[in-house]
Amino acid sequence: MMVLGSRIAVEGAVVNVVRTTITFEVLHEVDLPVQEMDLSEIYYECMEGGASYRELSVHTSEVLTEAELRTSCDVHGTDVEFFSMGEEDE
Repeated sequence: MMVLGSRIAVEGAVVNVVRTTITFEVLHEVDLPVQEMDLSEIYYECMEGGASYRELSVHTSEVLTEAELRTSCDVHGTDVEFFSMGEEDE
């Protein structure tokens, strides 16, 4: 992998990878264990179930360096090569 400006070459493909931090506020009854749910379950409860939500707020959005990408992928449990899937060589 090599860094090309704000683009990162992963296994021959050049990709832009951005880390975005968001906040999603949910109001729910005590018996709805939101803290134990994944994001899709929380979304379902907000759209179809018994929870109320406030719009998403974007707090930060930053293009990652190669080192930041590798660290973030490790934390997420994602292979860095995930971001080059389906990319055509440029």
